[in-house]
Amino acid sequence: MPRILVIDDDPAISELVAVNLEMAGYDVSQAEDGIKGQALALQLQPDLIMLDLMLPRVDGFTVCQRLRRDDRTAEIPVLMLTALSQTQDKVEGFNAGADDYLTKPFEVEELLARVRALLRRTDRIPQAAKHSEILNYGSLTLVPERFEAIWFNETLKLTHLQFE
Repeated sequence: MPRILVIDDDPAISELVAVNLEMAGYDVSQAEDGIKGQALALQLQPDLIMLDLMLPRVDGFTVCQRLRRDDRTAEIPVLMLTALSQTQDKVEGFNAGADDYLTKPFEVEELLARVRALLRRTDRIPQAAKHSEILNYGSLTLVPERFEAIWFNETLKLTHLQFE
């Protein structure tokens, strides 16, 4: 199960993101400032980091630059999730090393799609989740690509965790 580190000082946003990621089958850890976030990234080696920019102690731009300079975290994809929506902020985020940038407020569905895309592009999705072959077991059909189970012609949409 892919592990995601959410670094955000707003408890409401952090919890909203964490709950939705967990419901989608991800293992989520959280940090509320840049120092703790960087330390957790080094300790946990997550598959993806969601990073707010306006953080206490150390801002997100600096955290991202530090993560990129460290060989242990340089290849971990970073999705900046922030209220800073000006073009200049986005450019600075990408220049700091972000792989993607999403502004608040956001739609959870879009956030989850971006997470899947980043994990897919960086080859951090478990092999079972990448397998697109349809599997048949008698009256049960599994469609890994869409996380669906078909049982006696009734289609069930599953979360990533349920499907695993």
